[in-house]
Amino acid sequence: MNVFSAIGHFFKHVGVFVADAFIKIFGPDAAHNFAVAAEGVLETELGKLAWTAVNEVKGLATGTEKQAAAFTKIMSAAATAGLDAKASIVNMLIEIAVQKLNGMFGPAAL
Repeated sequence: MNVFSAIGHFFKHVGVFVADAFIKIFGPDAAHNFAVAAEGVLETELGKLAWTAVNEVKGLATGTEKQAAAFTKIMSAAATAGLDAKASIVNMLIEIAVQKLNGMFGPAAL
């Protein structure tokens, strides 16, 4: 499943928490739809690599260092896994993973 088909597939799921700040910026419908899609993108092979990399580098000093280290880890892991990872997609996945890590969205509490 590629990143874009994952977005479409996961739009159909509704069990996602969205932070108030995210809702305030984008509105409730757009924020929820984005959060559902973002969860789906992070469930792809490349998305899982991004989530892992972002978590591994979260202790570095600056955002620039974190981004560069995560990018390198993802590109290396993607190459090893035989995935065609474009820089723009990897950068998008890093930002989505960072926003999830910062609590802007995630699975709804049961």
